[in-house]
Amino acid sequence: MEQLEFLAIGKAKRENWLATMTPEEKAIMGKHLEYVRQMYAEGKVVLSGPCLDGAYGIIIYKAESAEDAQKFFENDPAVQTGVMDVELHPFKVEVMEGR
Repeated sequence: MEQLEFLAIGKAKRENWLATMTPEEKAIMGKHLEYVRQMYAEGKVVLSGPCLDGAYGIIIYKAESAEDAQKFFENDPAVQTGVMDVELHPFKVEVMEGR
């Protein structure tokens, strides 16, 4: 079955979040990064990273269905703990290095 791609936009719950993260939030974001890296190692994440101005972060994720993609984000430590909200959109990578 062909895998679908999804764009996730992760937004922090407050303004100026990058500059005002608590130690607990930094630890949660460390777990978030571990989780995303594990999914990358499994071939499920195409790319991931934050906007350097703190506006939001993005993940391009491969899944067999929208439900599977939703489960991925429901299991993300940053989403589970309420540190960030995620908007999920069907997406297609048209141009990318190596494709």
